[in-house]
Amino acid sequence: MRTIFISGPESTGKTTLVHSLAQYLDLPFKMENARHFFEWHPEKLPADSKLIRYLYASQMRIWKSAMLQAQKSGAEALLLDTCPLNYYIWHSWQFGETWSKPLLDLQQWEGEMLVLLCTPDLPWVSDGQRNNEANLRELFEQFEKSWDSLSVPRIVVHGTGEERILRCRESVSRFLGSR
Repeated sequence: MRTIFISGPESTGKTTLVHSLAQYLDLPFKMENARHFFEWHPEKLPADSKLIRYLYASQMRIWKSAMLQAQKSGAEALLLDTCPLNYYIWHSWQFGETWSKPLLDLQQWEGEMLVLLCTPDLPWVSDGQRNNEANLRELFEQFEKSWDSLSVPRIVVHGTGEERILRCRESVSRFLGSR
């Protein structure tokens, strides 16, 4: 099973991109669960270490279930809005300490992977959950370094508007084979 992770700092267009790719390529997708959790429980912000770990474990169960469903349906790939690395960086950025579980999970991920790493060149959108506008470039560099250490194929998603989405569609289509 192929997995396409949409990764990058907050407010970099990950959710918009996953919806566009899923529709264009007719692929199943799963959204990030932390956003929905905090929409229902805004009093839990900012998250503590225990809550981030809980949300990560919950997200992994969702992804594994989605992968099984995608395999059963004969889907070519599964699109995931965010990835284990996002939780790793979120935790280390928030608390200044590393937490290796997400990295280990990525190293043991089954099937072929592609990462679409979104750059922070879109206009910032505040939504009550995002809080790192001033640090987006630094966060992006952390994502780059972390993906480098994992040696996972990736495409850096840059630009704005329709051009950005068209480049991603072409790149993912090549990853999947001719369409």
